[in-house]
Amino acid sequence: MSERYGDEKPLLEDQYDDEGDGYGPKYFLSPGQLLATPFVIGQTLFNIVASFCGPLFFFWIIFHKLPSAKPCYAWYSGEVLGPVVITPLASSILALAWAPIGIPDALPKRWFAYVRERDVSTGPLSFVWFLRYRYGILRHCMMGLLLSCVAIPIMLALVVFIFAESDSVYGDRPDDPGSAGLPAGECYNGQLTAWTQTFVSVTYIGILPIIIIPLGLLGFAVEPNLDRVNKIFEGKNIILKGLYSPLC
Repeated sequence: MSERYGDEKPLLEDQYDDEGDGYGPKYFLSPGQLLATPFVIGQTLFNIVASFCGPLFFFWIIFHKLPSAKPCYAWYSGEVLGPVVITPLASSILALAWAPIGIPDALPKRWFAYVRERDVSTGPLSFVWFLRYRYGILRHCMMGLLLSCVAIPIMLALVVFIFAESDSVYGDRPDDPGSAGLPAGECYNGQLTAWTQTFVSVTYIGILPIIIIPLGLLGFAVEPNLDRVNKIFEGKNIILKGLYSPLC
């Protein structure tokens, strides 16, 4: 007999909370259906906005207000390469560390659901095999490393060939990475203005959650993984959930 998504089966006894009402029966969706649930969409939109606005404030201070701020930055400088290289792995770990806190409350409302392990083992999802890992930190680290292999070369190419100055009337000055003394808004070849550097970095950071959050939450939704999340959070208040969440 074929099995339809949306089928339910009771939770195991030890997955019910102390009051005995638990999270209700297990509710299953396909991976595609899960990505369209309110919890996944809401988490994704929130992280996109937060990943853009938060770094924008700090980069504005670092690249524009601190005494060490420069009018221009060479594409190979640490200020430019740092966000490009670090962001995929850091975002994968930090953005998903506290993502499961709201899952137990979303399950009874069917804003989130279980996904059967076999459904992430075939087709295109077989290429992201790490979704079946039981420990979230392992899934997130593997996601960050694989994402780095794709995102870093693409971003470096955009920085070097599109965003960096290539036709500056002031020519090349590799010995003067700060471009001190140039008119405001002008840089040498191979450099980014401070504002270009700021917006390139925060846009890069803000785009990655479009991939990280849905894929990370899909990993949490895999049946054995979600059972583990429920068991870890069982009987804990919001503060303890925040402390235990990175361990899910």
